[in-house]
Amino acid sequence: MFAVRDGVRADTALAQAASMLRTAHGLLVNSSEMGDDDQYAAGLFLLEGASALIDSINGGQP
Repeated sequence: MFAVRDGVRADTALAQAASMLRTAHGLLVNSSEMGDDDQYAAGLFLLEGASALIDSINGGQP
């Protein structure tokens, strides 16, 4: 689903992953406080995406 394209700098991709992680953190905190399953699902989606992005930067190695 996620891949770092040729020509995209690793620091740019890592900045995007960091943004995804910050947003996921906020969603998961809110979902735990409010019991909101939609925010929980969105947070998990972002965590999976950030993980895939970082794996892509590392040449596909987790």
